[in-house]
Amino acid sequence: MDDGAGNFTDIHGVSSDTLALSALVSAKKGITYGFRYRAKNIYGWSDFSPITYILAASLPSTPSKP
Repeated sequence: MDDGAGNFTDIHGVSSDTLALSALVSAKKGITYGFRYRAKNIYGWSDFSPITYILAASLPSTPSKP
């Protein structure tokens, strides 16, 4: 996860052998975060994926009745 300054934080760890396909990340509303991933197989680690940016938001409130 990118903190906005180009510094990535590992979610599952650099050397993790987890089989997890998802991760829950706590984020602050209104902040744009960057995510990248890589995979490991018998040949080692892949290169990182391109960065995907996501804006953390909350669900909108229910609109007023007409």
